[in-house]
Amino acid sequence: MSQVWAVARNLVLEVWRIRSLVIFIFLTLGTCTVGLAVWLHYGNGLGDQKIQTYLSYSLSFTANILALLTIFVSIGTITRDIKRKEIFTIATKPVTRGGYLAGKFLGLALLNLLLLCFTGLTIYFATFVLTKTEPKNDAERARLQELVLIARQFVIPPLPDVQEQAAKESEKAIEQEIRELNMKDPSAIANMRATVRREKANQLILKQRTVTPGGNIIWCFSGIHPLKTQSSNIYIRYKMDVSPNPVDLAVSCLWSFGPTPDVLHTGERLVTRDAVRTVHEFPIPLRALSEQGDLYVAFQNPVENYPVNIIFPLPGREKVTIEALYVVGSFTNNFIRSLLAIFLKLLFLGLIGLAMGCWLSFPVASLFVMVVFLVGLASNFIADAFRWNLGLDKSAVSAVMSFFLPRLGAYDPVPLLEKGHWITNELLTTCLWLMIGVKGGILMFFGYLMFKFRELARVIV
Repeated sequence: MSQVWAVARNLVLEVWRIRSLVIFIFLTLGTCTVGLAVWLHYGNGLGDQKIQTYLSYSLSFTANILALLTIFVSIGTITRDIKRKEIFTIATKPVTRGGYLAGKFLGLALLNLLLLCFTGLTIYFATFVLTKTEPKNDAERARLQELVLIARQFVIPPLPDVQEQAAKESEKAIEQEIRELNMKDPSAIANMRATVRREKANQLILKQRTVTPGGNIIWCFSGIHPLKTQSSNIYIRYKMDVSPNPVDLAVSCLWSFGPTPDVLHTGERLVTRDAVRTVHEFPIPLRALSEQGDLYVAFQNPVENYPVNIIFPLPGREKVTIEALYVVGSFTNNFIRSLLAIFLKLLFLGLIGLAMGCWLSFPVASLFVMVVFLVGLASNFIADAFRWNLGLDKSAVSAVMSFFLPRLGAYDPVPLLEKGHWITNELLTTCLWLMIGVKGGILMFFGYLMFKFRELARVIV
């Protein structure tokens, strides 16, 4: 273990000796954290918007800068030792090639941890200063506390199962389209059938989520267990679409909520006047929650809205439809979790860089890992493109994409933190075991085998 630690310590000192790189990193991170905070302080906007912008840009920029540093250092530390024959000095010591790679990985992890802790403390301190200087009144302070400086978990109501009905109603249209297009390829027919059924299912669900004037809809939110010491309210967050558009682009809404399904008759009531296609929130006291953690919310479209039909869109990634938000932690705890998620992604990139540096040259390995990094950032878009073009269902796409794609975008904690959403244990553990344990472990094992049997020098007799 002492040999592994010596290799790790040598890597950190090696990077530290590159003065130009160290100065560039600290200047870049300092400009990103302190400079952005000063610029936002003198800008216009609400306090919560400024702090959301600051958290989003500062953490994202930090994560990307450290990712690039991790890629080039992880690849360069091995290729440089081999190119300059410094690996021979290490080979004469009682250090195995596996121990050498383990030491490199440990040193890379320590380097990222030091830089991330420095930047994280700076961002946290700057955020604390902005929370004291940016809100102009008590209303802005309350809004900042409720929307940003908090950690809330969200629950969405389950979608109805309409697959059987969609298959039955779409079968006739599918057969007609097969005859008209004279389709013979079984795979093309299967993809077309899945696409038509999915679209039909979405139409049926949207029909059930459309409320006509005088109609109503009831949702059940299950598994709500808030920290009662943190907040006395649960928040319903929603966004509505309409058809046709009202004259003033606003509609009246009648809400009922309570712990039992008959909320239309026994629940508490709330009347709102909301702009359409805009995100809204309203609080619900904890007394409306059942002992099992169930909350029933009913929405009524008053007759006065005639002829406007109110539609609650289908849920999707970063798409608000209707959800219940409840407090499960503090902003500080959530901020630490966001740094941990970023650190795990840096470890994954470090594993790939070390694995590729074991048997490829620096330019080729850098190009490969950069492609992996960019594909990982766009993994959400790629997964959606596969789902749309290939007609695969959600479970199949999720399984395929989770294994073959580096889902860096799926484990990005910044959008959650800036919106006050809780960074769950599931996200962190999945990132740990799937990205690092499985994908990174497989690539690192392959790189270790290539490095173990690689001929670094020839013995001349």
